[in-house]
Amino acid sequence: MHWVRPFVLAGTVLAVGLAALLLLSDAGEYPGISAAALRAFGRGPLPLLVIAALNLRALGAGRGWRLLTFGANLLLLGLAIQRLHRGAPPAIWLLLVVAVLLTLGSAGSVYSRVSARARDGR
Repeated sequence: MHWVRPFVLAGTVLAVGLAALLLLSDAGEYPGISAAALRAFGRGPLPLLVIAALNLRALGAGRGWRLLTFGANLLLLGLAIQRLHRGAPPAIWLLLVVAVLLTLGSAGSVYSRVSARARDGR
Protein backbone atom coordinates (compact mmCIF):
# COMPACT_ATOMS: atom_id res chain seq x y z
CA MET A 1 0.00 0.00 0.00
CA HIS A 2 2.90 2.34 0.63
CA TRP A 3 3.99 2.38 -3.02
CA VAL A 4 0.51 3.53 -4.11
CA ARG A 5 0.42 6.72 -2.07
CA PRO A 6 3.00 8.69 -4.12
CA PHE A 7 1.11 8.03 -7.37
CA VAL A 8 -2.15 9.23 -5.88
CA LEU A 9 -0.62 12.25 -4.18
CA ALA A 10 1.33 13.32 -7.28
CA GLY A 11 -1.75 12.87 -9.45
CA THR A 12 -3.88 14.82 -6.98
CA VAL A 13 -1.43 17.72 -6.80
CA LEU A 14 -1.19 17.83 -10.60
CA ALA A 15 -5.00 17.65 -10.91
CA VAL A 16 -5.43 20.63 -8.58
CA GLY A 17 -2.69 22.50 -10.44
CA LEU A 18 -4.31 21.78 -13.79
CA ALA A 19 -7.69 22.88 -12.42
CA ALA A 20 -6.11 26.18 -11.31
CA LEU A 21 -4.49 26.60 -14.73
CA LEU A 22 -7.81 25.98 -16.49
CA LEU A 23 -9.57 28.37 -14.13
CA LEU A 24 -7.02 31.10 -14.82
CA SER A 25 -7.14 30.63 -18.57
CA ASP A 26 -10.94 30.63 -18.60
CA ALA A 27 -11.16 33.72 -16.36
CA GLY A 28 -9.87 35.92 -19.14
CA GLU A 29 -12.17 34.40 -21.71
CA TYR A 30 -15.30 34.28 -19.53
CA PRO A 31 -15.19 37.24 -17.11
CA GLY A 32 -17.75 37.42 -14.35
CA ILE A 33 -20.43 34.91 -13.49
CA SER A 34 -22.32 34.11 -16.65
CA ALA A 35 -23.87 30.98 -18.07
CA ALA A 36 -20.84 30.47 -20.33
CA ALA A 37 -18.43 30.93 -17.41
CA LEU A 38 -20.31 28.44 -15.25
CA ARG A 39 -20.43 25.97 -18.14
CA ALA A 40 -16.66 26.33 -18.66
CA PHE A 41 -16.10 25.85 -14.91
CA GLY A 42 -18.30 22.76 -14.88
CA ARG A 43 -16.48 21.19 -17.82
CA GLY A 44 -12.93 22.12 -16.83
CA PRO A 45 -11.77 22.72 -13.26
CA LEU A 46 -14.74 21.33 -11.31
CA PRO A 47 -14.47 17.67 -12.46
CA LEU A 48 -10.72 17.72 -11.76
CA LEU A 49 -11.27 19.08 -8.27
CA VAL A 50 -13.97 16.47 -7.57
CA ILE A 51 -11.72 13.64 -8.77
CA ALA A 52 -8.79 14.99 -6.73
CA ALA A 53 -10.96 15.10 -3.59
CA LEU A 54 -12.30 11.62 -4.32
CA ASN A 55 -8.77 10.24 -4.62
CA LEU A 56 -7.71 11.81 -1.34
CA ARG A 57 -10.79 10.38 0.36
CA ALA A 58 -10.10 6.91 -1.01
CA LEU A 59 -6.55 6.76 0.39
CA GLY A 60 -7.66 5.51 3.77
CA ALA A 61 -11.18 4.38 2.97
CA GLY A 62 -12.93 1.10 2.43
CA ARG A 63 -13.38 -1.00 -0.66
CA GLY A 64 -16.42 0.87 -2.00
CA TRP A 65 -14.58 4.20 -2.08
CA ARG A 66 -11.54 2.63 -3.73
CA LEU A 67 -13.65 0.99 -6.44
CA LEU A 68 -15.61 4.20 -7.05
CA THR A 69 -12.34 6.12 -7.33
CA PHE A 70 -10.89 3.55 -9.70
CA GLY A 71 -13.96 3.86 -11.93
CA ALA A 72 -13.80 7.67 -11.89
CA ASN A 73 -10.10 7.56 -12.74
CA LEU A 74 -10.73 5.15 -15.62
CA LEU A 75 -13.41 7.53 -16.91
CA LEU A 76 -10.96 10.44 -16.69
CA LEU A 77 -8.33 8.39 -18.53
CA GLY A 78 -10.82 7.53 -21.28
CA LEU A 79 -11.81 11.17 -21.69
CA ALA A 80 -8.16 12.25 -21.80
CA ILE A 81 -7.36 9.65 -24.47
CA GLN A 82 -10.44 10.68 -26.45
CA ARG A 83 -9.35 14.34 -26.46
CA LEU A 84 -5.76 13.53 -27.34
CA HIS A 85 -4.71 14.15 -30.93
CA ARG A 86 -1.73 15.48 -32.83
CA GLY A 87 -1.31 19.14 -31.98
CA ALA A 88 -3.44 18.90 -28.83
CA PRO A 89 -2.96 21.71 -26.30
CA PRO A 90 -0.53 21.10 -23.43
CA ALA A 91 -3.41 20.96 -20.94
CA ILE A 92 -4.68 17.77 -22.61
CA TRP A 93 -1.24 16.16 -22.30
CA LEU A 94 -1.11 17.15 -18.63
CA LEU A 95 -4.62 15.74 -18.19
CA LEU A 96 -3.37 12.44 -19.61
CA VAL A 97 -0.46 12.39 -17.13
CA VAL A 98 -2.85 13.14 -14.25
CA ALA A 99 -5.25 10.41 -15.37
CA VAL A 100 -2.47 7.81 -15.73
CA LEU A 101 -1.01 8.60 -12.28
CA LEU A 102 -4.41 8.49 -10.59
CA THR A 103 -5.47 5.31 -12.40
CA LEU A 104 -2.21 3.55 -11.50
CA GLY A 105 -2.55 4.63 -7.88
CA SER A 106 -6.17 3.59 -7.53
CA ALA A 107 -5.61 0.29 -9.36
CA GLY A 108 -2.69 -0.42 -7.05
CA SER A 109 -4.82 0.44 -4.04
CA VAL A 110 -7.58 -1.96 -5.09
CA TYR A 111 -5.10 -4.71 -6.01
CA SER A 112 -2.96 -4.39 -2.89
CA ARG A 113 -5.99 -4.64 -0.61
CA VAL A 114 -7.34 -7.66 -2.52
CA SER A 115 -3.97 -9.45 -2.45
CA ALA A 116 -3.57 -8.67 1.27
CA ARG A 117 -6.95 -10.25 1.93
CA ALA A 118 -5.98 -13.34 -0.07
CA ARG A 119 -2.78 -13.72 1.94
CA ASP A 120 -4.67 -13.39 5.21
CA GLY A 121 -7.19 -16.00 4.09
CA ARG A 122 -10.24 -13.68 4.16
